[in-house]
Amino acid sequence: AWAYSAPPFRFKQNGWIGNAAVGVTYEGLAWITGAIVLLGGAIPNGKVLAMAALYSLGAHGIMTLNDFKAIDGDRQMGIKSLPAAHGEHMAAWVACFVMLVPQFIVMLLLASWGKPMHASAIGGLVVVQTMMMASFLLSLIHI
Repeated sequence: AWAYSAPPFRFKQNGWIGNAAVGVTYEGLAWITGAIVLLGGAIPNGKVLAMAALYSLGAHGIMTLNDFKAIDGDRQMGIKSLPAAHGEHMAAWVACFVMLVPQFIVMLLLASWGKPMHASAIGGLVVVQTMMMASFLLSLIHI
């Protein structure tokens, strides 16, 4: 968290690097730490690590959405968040893509691991998310 906003790193200055740092530390590290605790100190298996990595990637999209509230301020301060640096439309599409793709991979992995109900539950949530994403993307079209 410190490296995200404090010198010398200030990862938030770049929407690609800052969002990735938050995704890995706040999402992935939390998943892995929780798994280590539940496993009594053992290193999690590849399946747990794969889920942590995929949801860390998805968190990048969530962070991009979070940047929409400060576009003007980011531009004034020289912070290159994705919406400030690349525009609202591009950032919105990137955010949606980066959130959906890992979830599709999670569904495929869960199904291949013999967990079709879990994969279906994620699929149902993805349908709802996709509807909200469509509404968000349409709201950016200024007619």
